[in-house]
Amino acid sequence: MVEAIVRLPGGLVPFRPGYQTALWVLTRTRESRWPGRVLLADVSDRDLTDDVVSAVAEDVITWRRDGYQPGAHTRTFGVQVGIGELVSSPGALTVRRPPSIHETEIAGPARVAKVNQLEAELNRISAYATAQRLPVRSGISAGTARRPAATTIGTLVRTGRLSMLKGTRVDVAHAGLDGHHVLIGSPEVLGDCRPGHRKIDRELLATRYPRAKLTEPGDVIVTTIPRLGAIVDHAGFCVVEFPARILRIPRVEQDQFTSRVLAALLTGQKGPASAVRPVLRLEERRVALPSPA
Repeated sequence: MVEAIVRLPGGLVPFRPGYQTALWVLTRTRESRWPGRVLLADVSDRDLTDDVVSAVAEDVITWRRDGYQPGAHTRTFGVQVGIGELVSSPGALTVRRPPSIHETEIAGPARVAKVNQLEAELNRISAYATAQRLPVRSGISAGTARRPAATTIGTLVRTGRLSMLKGTRVDVAHAGLDGHHVLIGSPEVLGDCRPGHRKIDRELLATRYPRAKLTEPGDVIVTTIPRLGAIVDHAGFCVVEFPARILRIPRVEQDQFTSRVLAALLTGQKGPASAVRPVLRLEERRVALPSPA
């Protein structure tokens, strides 16, 4: 009786902003030409605009109707999955489409060729610059390119290589244009609001939010709701508003990455080549570990 399952953005339940919600579409029709399947879709990393809502609705409405052929119809967000696969290996009700033939056989080699072309052009330019300048080496043409080691934010926190501090739940009435401490939340991190536009009074912060932690210069402020974003707080002494959090690099670990590098590694990630993108918790986000050099 389950027709489709659509994962929705977080924060739709006001009193539980961290809860993940989903839309389950049921049907009374017990007879279907395509039994044993369910349509899965994931829009948890998107804003529910009119276009997104219409595309999801069209995916569900046109699925398994008269004239439907699984291999002849394309959907914007939905992917049909055998129920047996979900039952045999329980887990999150999301799937990832494998890369297309175009991506594996055409786009990949074309990108490698483009990098080689740029590398040769940069070497030609550097040859006329200074004699001390080292040649540009991406490693692709030499065949020595290696993917840097990577780990999760959660692992870095557990091993003491990063510190993670939770944001403070601030009453909307306590944020204004005047105050001593800048308030930074998801709107500021995602660029929807200019940092410094919202502030909170110092005395109000001490009396109503005694456990609030102020940022230090160089802290990375990260949010995953409604989408991933990260900025570096260079000044410090700011109040971070939940659900945003603080990532702090201990002084002894700053040879691995700086605040700018950490923020770039987080925000530079791209999702899988699919319309179905499971939203990862911040602790599950993987970051590359560049060499100190």
